Amino acid sequence: MAARQDSMERRTLWIVLALNIGLAVAFFATGAFGDSSALIANGLDNLSDSFVYAISLFALSRSDKWKRGAANIAGGLLILFAAGIL
Repeated sequence: MAARQDSMERRTLWIVLALNIGLAVAFFATGAFGDSSALIANGLDNLSDSFVYAISLFALSRSDKWKRGAANIAGGLLILFAAGIL
């Protein structure tokens, strides 16, 4: 049952990773075309989310120590991104 759960989580992470990368590219393109810093910033947000999903995919089949490390990196990125906005 745990293997099936991991497989479903992995599939979901791949889907959201692909969607976020697609959104980031679309926001960057439309932001550059329309000279909109808000759209470019939204693209950066989606790109940072994509990075977190990629880290999660990497850690999914690893030990709990790797999973904790991935969670810490994800949290650190969110704090860094929030500080950058401020």
